[in-house]
Amino acid sequence: MDRSGLLASKKYVLFVVTFGLFADVLSYSIVIPLTPFIFTRLNIGNPSDAQENSALVGALLASYAAAQLVSCPIFGWVSDRITNRKWPMIWGLFAGMVAIIMFAAATNFTMLVIARILQGVSAAAVWTLGFALLGDVYPDEELGTAFGTAMAGFSIGTVFGLPIGGALYQFAGYWTPFIVSAVFIVIDMIARFLVVEKSHGVASSALNSADTIDETAADSMATLALTTEQCRPPPRKALLRTLTWNSLRVPSPSYVDMARDPAIFMLNAVSAIIGTVLMAYEPTLPLYLEKEFGAQSGTVGLIFLAIVSAGLFSGPAAGALRDKFGATVVIIPSLLAVAVVAPMMAVAKSYATLAVVSFLLGFFVIAIQAPIMSELIPLAPPSATGKLVAFNNIAYSIGMLVGPIAAGAIYQVSSFLTMSCVLSGLSALQVAMYWVFVVLKQDRETVKKELEKARGSAVEGSDGEAKVHA
Repeated sequence: MDRSGLLASKKYVLFVVTFGLFADVLSYSIVIPLTPFIFTRLNIGNPSDAQENSALVGALLASYAAAQLVSCPIFGWVSDRITNRKWPMIWGLFAGMVAIIMFAAATNFTMLVIARILQGVSAAAVWTLGFALLGDVYPDEELGTAFGTAMAGFSIGTVFGLPIGGALYQFAGYWTPFIVSAVFIVIDMIARFLVVEKSHGVASSALNSADTIDETAADSMATLALTTEQCRPPPRKALLRTLTWNSLRVPSPSYVDMARDPAIFMLNAVSAIIGTVLMAYEPTLPLYLEKEFGAQSGTVGLIFLAIVSAGLFSGPAAGALRDKFGATVVIIPSLLAVAVVAPMMAVAKSYATLAVVSFLLGFFVIAIQAPIMSELIPLAPPSATGKLVAFNNIAYSIGMLVGPIAAGAIYQVSSFLTMSCVLSGLSALQVAMYWVFVVLKQDRETVKKELEKARGSAVEGSDGEAKVHA
């Protein structure tokens, strides 16, 4: 294989996207253990007031999630309008580089907020465009494995970012964690620049000849003329196989078209729940562990490490299972498992039990995302892949934004157990929605088709008898 062939290969694209998620999460998480020291250096907050410092950290988290929420639809729309996705990716990585510099050189809290906003913009570019790029190069039957492998990059970045940040600060000085993060971003920039992409999206059609355009238009019209039954993904692979794919009925669906599609809505609702569950424990678990176990920051970090490290195993496994057996086999059992495991977080009586429960929670939560993404990609034409992925990231960002706020409020007025039970109920609600809108609908549609088939046979039989008598 020549150099251009290697740089255009599926494996290289998967490597770039996986490394990009790793570098993005590393640059985000490597700063988390440094935040108290940055606050002390800048005389921000009150070291003896944990509640005030928690509020400041929450503001940084909210600014990150809000920036990601706003940036995702922009990057999705832009990436579908140009022929190459790598340039918006590089712009986003540049924003991440500026964010790291601002964190390191910050002189006030405003600069820290701006730095987190820029990191949110960078994350929107890395996740939206990276997943869209995987959708461009991988066929439907391999999407689960591809997305599952890429999600492992997220887990690796989190697992290494948290301990490395504190260790580098302690043993190598203040600037070292930021320099290491910047080096990974530069490597990511170079790797993405070298990707050889195939033309895609709306802009790519302008590069074709008139004959090719006519042929493509004819193919598109033929596709749009297919019945709903023909447009559905294979039943074995489809999570919502009985619902109408509204987004497939237009050549280039907008965000409004996607919002009206019940399948896309349901899948994105599940992503929002994932974001809510993962982020709900960030502000509440440290407080609970300190109150119930007298835990120090190191112990809290190990519990969080158990949650995110589970994705190293569940992401690739869930993706492979989706490709072989379909998304339903992964998503529904995982949601049920989350509904069972979440309350157990509040009843564990030892560190060992809590670590196991935390690992299980992270395992099943992270297992859900890869099948969701692999089911979303086939629901829209290639000219809208970027917007489709962005829409999913918007849902996840909403969960990230709402999760910590709602969980903190519930914990403050009630208890950690109540908060965990609410998360359990949300997961169970997703399963109930699937049962009502998919399984029961499947039964009704099957009965309806059988009745129509029986009536059709009866009509044909009576017509035949009439012709014989005539």
